[in-house]
Amino acid sequence: MIRNINPYMDFRALHEVRSLISDFAPNIVSLHTAKAGAIGRIASVGLDVPVIYTPHGWTFAEGVAIREAQLYRFLEKVLARFGTPIVNVSNADRNLALENGVGKRSQHVVIHNGMPDIPVGHRAKPGDAPVNIVMIARFEEQKDHQTLLSGLAQCSDLPWNLNLIGTGPKEDEVKATVNRLGLKSRVHFWGYQSDIPAFLSRQQIFLLISKWEGFPRSILEAMRAGLPVVASDVGGVREAVVHGSTGFTVPREDTRALATYLRKLLKSSALREKMGQNGRKLFEEAYTFDEMYSRTRKLFLAVAE
Repeated sequence: MIRNINPYMDFRALHEVRSLISDFAPNIVSLHTAKAGAIGRIASVGLDVPVIYTPHGWTFAEGVAIREAQLYRFLEKVLARFGTPIVNVSNADRNLALENGVGKRSQHVVIHNGMPDIPVGHRAKPGDAPVNIVMIARFEEQKDHQTLLSGLAQCSDLPWNLNLIGTGPKEDEVKATVNRLGLKSRVHFWGYQSDIPAFLSRQQIFLLISKWEGFPRSILEAMRAGLPVVASDVGGVREAVVHGSTGFTVPREDTRALATYLRKLLKSSALREKMGQNGRKLFEEAYTFDEMYSRTRKLFLAVAE
């Protein structure tokens, strides 16, 4: 199974998955993301095994290329007719599916992502200076590093450093933008990092600037660390980032708004501290691993029965 649509490879994957399900005879087939969701649902037809599908953000969300979105919307509408329970990681995802005719309301369940907690020693100190800003994201079409850099360029009169974690096909393009904007001394590329909690503990502001999302785990990691979050107002982001309380949500591709909110945080250590504390509190109340696990287990038992 590969990520992009390829009829030959997809047919082979379909055959392999169906054989695996037949041999293993599971109580439940749990499918995650669009490609596995499509192949797994088709492969399960006639095998008398209940299936649960979690898309982790719809591939026809606003911000996805129009032709690609149209194709995936059509496929999801057809596959939803199998009657499979659909787990949405945000209320926004569930609403988007229903608005686009994907499945019946009774099929859709919302279970927000959750994260295991971290030791107190990995909590950040957002009030410290100099201000380190971090974004964890692959360099690909979904993530909007161009808007991120353009917004930060408008704050070049203030002290800050930007740390970018991730790899991907657009990394060279992002580096070229950094050079063009004269930000080379301030922007640092860290590639893949295995110890994200330790890295976040040394930051003061977390950013996630993107074109579309489901319900990003990286934001939960930042809230868990006690960091204020500035993120694009897409998908289910506003269900985690409470505008004006735990951070700020920014309209998609709006560099001016991004710069405005960043300046507020860069200028006020007290505001960073307060928003970080609020985010940590919300994480503890709603987005722990235990909360996610409890709701997921309840669903799995109901489906298995």
